[in-house]
Amino acid sequence: MFLFVFFGEMNVKASGQRYSPVAYDISQYQGYLTDSQAKNLKKEVKFVILRVQDGSYKDIKFEHNVKLMDRYNIKYGVYGYSEYTNPYQARQEARIS
Repeated sequence: MFLFVFFGEMNVKASGQRYSPVAYDISQYQGYLTDSQAKNLKKEVKFVILRVQDGSYKDIKFEHNVKLMDRYNIKYGVYGYSEYTNPYQARQEARIS
């Protein structure tokens, strides 16, 4: 019995062609980015999307990641994930970002 294990990145479309991602969506779940990871982002993608909040919770790694994007001149955009169910909650969430 043989077992083949592949460790690495495989970028393949459904058509079988290789591709490179255009952007990464980064939030606290990716942890604190290091300087070397930030430098590599510039080689891997055209830009990065950073999450600033999730409902009424501010992403705790957002400020750190913005500083790295600015330091290494990486293009980025920002978004807030909303979870409000009424106008009051919408106003509260809007104050966080």
